[in-house]
Amino acid sequence: MASSPPRPTGPAAARGLFLAASARKGARILPKLQTVAEGPSVFRGARGIGLLMAVELARLADLAAVERACFEGGLHLGSSEGRFLCLSLPFTSSDSDLDLAVEILSTVAGWSR
Repeated sequence: MASSPPRPTGPAAARGLFLAASARKGARILPKLQTVAEGPSVFRGARGIGLLMAVELARLADLAAVERACFEGGLHLGSSEGRFLCLSLPFTSSDSDLDLAVEILSTVAGWSR
């Protein structure tokens, strides 16, 4: 019986597993964020890599109100350049956590335009 090749161990292996899991989770959530942003909403677009993502506001004046609505819904995020809401989702986020983030943004997306 042939034995399996040894599995890599140590920091390099852990880094590879971390990056792969981050990419997999990001690939799962980004299309959902893009769908929210493409519909009639306060958002203009969504982009990201891994678990670091941003949605762009259609109107700059909406930033504070949209941030507040997201926070009140349970989603903490930052902003950049006065027009991007930045999501830096925890690596430990479950699929249901990721879905909840999209649900909160989807609810806020219909907030007003």
